[in-house]
Amino acid sequence: MSELQIGLLAIGAVIVVAVLAYNKWQDVRYRRESERSFGAGREDVLLKTPQDGARGEEARESAHLAPTMPDAPAERIEPGLSSAGPDSEPEPAMRAAPAAPPPESSDASDGGLSEALDYIVIFGSDEPMPASAVIDQAVRLLANFGRPVHIEGSDGAGQDWIALAHGFKYPQMRAGIQLADRRGMISSEELGRFARAMEELAAAMGASVMPADPATGMVRAQVLDQLCGEVDIQIALNIVASEGLFAGTKLRALAESAGMALEGDGRFRRRDDAGRELFSLANSGDAPFSAGSIGALTTAGVTFEFDLPRAPGGAATFDQVVVLASRFAQTLGGQVVDDNRVALGPQAVAAIRAQLEPVYGTMAAQGIPAGSTLALRLFS
Repeated sequence: MSELQIGLLAIGAVIVVAVLAYNKWQDVRYRRESERSFGAGREDVLLKTPQDGARGEEARESAHLAPTMPDAPAERIEPGLSSAGPDSEPEPAMRAAPAAPPPESSDASDGGLSEALDYIVIFGSDEPMPASAVIDQAVRLLANFGRPVHIEGSDGAGQDWIALAHGFKYPQMRAGIQLADRRGMISSEELGRFARAMEELAAAMGASVMPADPATGMVRAQVLDQLCGEVDIQIALNIVASEGLFAGTKLRALAESAGMALEGDGRFRRRDDAGRELFSLANSGDAPFSAGSIGALTTAGVTFEFDLPRAPGGAATFDQVVVLASRFAQTLGGQVVDDNRVALGPQAVAAIRAQLEPVYGTMAAQGIPAGSTLALRLFS
């Protein structure tokens, strides 16, 4: 290798090190700036108690909420940001615990069956039924169902319903299929097929079936589908650059200072202590955020997204999104706008917030508070 080549390699190495050092310096500088913007002394409305302002106790992907929400739509809001196709269906979900003693109790708050969401068939036998045999039969009978199915067992002596565990026997069992989700409601044909499949399952196990009226299940499915159409709302607050572009290093520093973490799908998310998503931050451009390339990324805008029925904290979580969006815009030198690029001022935000209260009230009245386990199942 000639001296010229060696010299060129040395110069190239110096340039690479200089670029890396500059990016690191930029990252540290932006992080310090963001810590001053998001640091101590600012009240976090997400940490307030419900008495302090959070009313909430805690498919179809819904469209972004405009500055002024219309009345509840007669039809379901069509997808705005769904990554799955409209015809995609999940695989059947058999809920069976691992081969270990089941927990003492489980209820709908733990993800089990709920009369609010599921059409439930109960069957029992004088001789306890082995869970493994029931699961094998259920997998065969339910292979063509595209909706979540759970099967639970009980000792028949007042014990709560629990997920089946291989190696255990139960004198009573119940199976349920979810009646609705964001894709829409179950059909009467599918519900009838499920009821017949459960009768066949009970017969195979020598058990008797407590009759469940499919007509009642369809009424409940219609109620849930209507609820989805009324409250399935996703709010988007866009931050666009007034001049130039936003630097990826600065966006990352701001997001992390606000308690958000970059996840595998290329979005920053803030979650509560239970791991539930409060809101997310996405790149408005074509490329999602990536840990490996965000240092070199520039973008004309970012979007805060708030999935109302799935986010815990009620209106307090919305307040937090608004506060963060405003601070990001101020720090980045941009402005907060809706999907039509219309600036969202305090009056427009207040109008949106005022219309959220009845939505939370509607969900609570149905026994499905925003952000609850039932809400996460229904709005999936």
